[in-house]
Amino acid sequence: MTRRSTMSPQTYKNHVTTKAMTSNGYNSTETPVKESKNHSSPSMPWFGMDIGGTLSKLVYFEPKDITRDEADAEVETLKNIRRYLTKNSAYGKTGHRDTHLQMDNVCIRGRRGTLHFIRFPTSEMGNFLALARSKGMANLVTTVCATGGGAYKFEKNFKQEVNMNLAKFDELDSLIRGMLYIETTNPHECYYWSYPTDDSKCQKVPYDFSEPYPFLVCFIKY
Repeated sequence: MTRRSTMSPQTYKNHVTTKAMTSNGYNSTETPVKESKNHSSPSMPWFGMDIGGTLSKLVYFEPKDITRDEADAEVETLKNIRRYLTKNSAYGKTGHRDTHLQMDNVCIRGRRGTLHFIRFPTSEMGNFLALARSKGMANLVTTVCATGGGAYKFEKNFKQEVNMNLAKFDELDSLIRGMLYIETTNPHECYYWSYPTDDSKCQKVPYDFSEPYPFLVCFIKY
C-alpha cells in the first residue's frame, strides 16, 4: 500500500531552483535543494528504510565531518552503533551491507559523510527490531523515514517494540528523488549499454542527465 505520488518528475524539475543546477542537473557539491549546516537538523544517527514485501533496505549516513566538540559530546551508544554498522559487512545470518554500493563524500543536510546500504529479508523484521533495541537505537532515534508497503504493515511493531515512529513517504516519489540525488553525486551511476547486440562494440555509457525529462521509471524484478 502506497500513497499516490504528489509530485511528478516534471513538477520536481520545476521545484528545484535553477541557481542550484548545472549541466548534470545540480551542483556536484549540493543536494537538489540547497542546504546549510546552520539549518536545524535531526540528531544522529540518520537512517532511512524501504520496507518491501520480500526485502528490506536500510541506508545509514555516517558523518565524516565530526568536530572535536561533537566528538566529545557524543554519547557512547551512538559511537557503538556507528562502529557496529560500519565495521561489519554481515549482521547475523541474513543481514548484509553492500560495500560495493557505498557512496563516499556525499553531502546531506549540510553534513558530509558516507552512505551505507544494508539489506535483510523482511521476514526477519522481528530480529531487526530486537537488534535495534539491544544496540540502544531506541534511546537515540524517535523517527525513521520509511517507504514501501512495510512502512504501513510494521508501523505498530516499530512503535511497540522500539518506540520509534515511521515517517512514511511515497515510494515512487522517493525513487525519483533518489535517482536524481545519486546522479548528482555520481554521474556514472546511471548508464545504458551501447550496441547491446554486438559483443565487440558493446560498452557501458553514462546516461546524460542534463536534459532528462520526461523519463520513464520501470521496476524489473528477477
